[in-house]
Amino acid sequence: MDETVLGFQLRIAPQDLELWDAQRRAMYLLREDIRIPLSVDTSVWPESRDNTLLSSLFADFSTTPNSAPNGLALYALKSFAVLSHPASVKDPFLIGVSVVGEVARELQDQHCIKSFLPITELVSNNWICLGYDVADYWLLSGLFNCGYDAAGKPSLSQRFGANLNEYGLFASANTAWSFGFDCNARVPEHAPFAVYGIWKQPNQKVLSKSRCEGVA
Repeated sequence: MDETVLGFQLRIAPQDLELWDAQRRAMYLLREDIRIPLSVDTSVWPESRDNTLLSSLFADFSTTPNSAPNGLALYALKSFAVLSHPASVKDPFLIGVSVVGEVARELQDQHCIKSFLPITELVSNNWICLGYDVADYWLLSGLFNCGYDAAGKPSLSQRFGANLNEYGLFASANTAWSFGFDCNARVPEHAPFAVYGIWKQPNQKVLSKSRCEGVA
């Protein structure tokens, strides 16, 4: 299945995120043991406000109000050297956001995304996929930000919980697609949902507050 890089963002380092309380985990997580959910949705995994670093990384970043380069606030890299020399960016956390399937062109048109990259640009430079999120065409996550009712959640957890990794993301794009079909029916006001990959540089560690070691 085709996968396309829509752009890049700078996110708060995972170890600096606030831990979710029990009520939020019960409402929004299929696996409540997830300590630090990571998502394309910036209300789940907030963006960094380091304007100096943003300016150095992204060709289309501006501090002018309402100056996002496109409807998804995904940026183009100022230099492709960042792809192959990731040691220059460590903290905050640089991510690439991809989308799976033919929806890439639709998103490009809808959000005025000027250009995007083939996924091979990340793979060939040893970027690592943290997993796949399921979100609407505005990056609102159906996995982390649409809520689960008490009656329906046990069935969804049984069907999909074992397929989620330690960040709450799907390891398989195909399984994420299956969950997306459920989201279309369960949350029709945000349908259609798409499958998005979250990619990190090979040298960056995802540090958990619950332990000291990093996860590659």
